[in-house]
Amino acid sequence: MPAVRWTMILMCCLANTINYIDRANLAVAAPIMQRELGFDAATMGFILGGFFWTYAFMQMPFGWFADRVGARISLAVAVVWWSVFTALTAVARGAATLMGFRLLLGVGEAGAYPSMAKVAANWFPSKERGLASAIFDSGSRIGAALSLPIVAWLISAFNWETSFVVTGLLGVVWTVFWVLIYRDPERHPAVTQEQLARLQAERGTKAATGPKVPWSSLFRYRTVWGMMVGFFCLNFVIY
Repeated sequence: MPAVRWTMILMCCLANTINYIDRANLAVAAPIMQRELGFDAATMGFILGGFFWTYAFMQMPFGWFADRVGARISLAVAVVWWSVFTALTAVARGAATLMGFRLLLGVGEAGAYPSMAKVAANWFPSKERGLASAIFDSGSRIGAALSLPIVAWLISAFNWETSFVVTGLLGVVWTVFWVLIYRDPERHPAVTQEQLARLQAERGTKAATGPKVPWSSLFRYRTVWGMMVGFFCLNFVIY
């Protein structure tokens, strides 16, 4: 297997770290923003929760987008999108504006996991895909752990506006390196023909023919519903 696959999945881990820093920074800054902008706790709670509506509903559209354009473009679009609206949060001065930025942040962050799953599928054989997924998902926990000290320090050293600008810039910088580094295995100069043939054989091949299956048919399977309920319970506790 090509060794460069680990670079690709570690880049996804780093993107997911930034993802969760950008997601959590409002929760850290919320008490100061409430005081300065005059929001009550109920309004801030509504704003914090707004992110998840677009995040939930844009998962499948972004998965479709990743399948259409590939992981390189879809993940770059997702990271730039959420980074821009993270940084723009610094100019919010009202509840409506802040809610709008949070809703748009959710649109971009919805593209993270579908795109990273695409990277894992492209670069890893089926027997290693669980490990690859665990590596990029670990970035979410790293980001959640780092967001508290990083954002708190930026707020104490500068102000809450700076915390959003700086964390937003992290994603823009990451995207530059991603666009330069990432290629699918079929187009990567470090992958030999022998390595590519072995990877293609071990990751499984696409069905050449067959009827098209509508996405709605997935909801007929108990496994899908079980996973959805499981993630619902997990995130209810986490957030």
